[in-house]
Amino acid sequence: MSELLGNTLVDGTGLSQTISIKENNFLMDRVILFLHGSETPGGDVTLRLKDASGALIDSVSISIATIAAEFTEAYWHARVRFNLSHGLKANTNYIFNVAGTNGYTETSTNYVMWMLDFDHLGDSESRLMPVGYTGANGYNAPFKFRPLPQERVQKGVM
Repeated sequence: MSELLGNTLVDGTGLSQTISIKENNFLMDRVILFLHGSETPGGDVTLRLKDASGALIDSVSISIATIAAEFTEAYWHARVRFNLSHGLKANTNYIFNVAGTNGYTETSTNYVMWMLDFDHLGDSESRLMPVGYTGANGYNAPFKFRPLPQERVQKGVM
């Protein structure tokens, strides 16, 4: 038996993950979020990029109906691409905030979750966020996402 581990999106305020940019500046072209949905709650999923103080830098939204339309089942598990281009400075912390917006209402059967990442725990060299992050559900894992730099996108790598 397998189990999906994530946190359900909260309307408006959302879920946040701090990321740490290491020695080099990072020109981000898009972000892949690993999401799970049940049924089709209304509204959008909004990804916000904030500075370390919580001030909004940029944001982008995708309709949940658009995501769910790609699947034939009542539930879905997907890597969802958010076109969010921004230069991130070396040795700087940022916050990714993901929220249900524009009419999103969570119920026990209609919801979207941001999945947790257990892929490289302990591999601090390859991680953009601190390994010690503790999610609201008590699992010691950060939220799962992949920022893609501009040069990878230009070479055709998804």
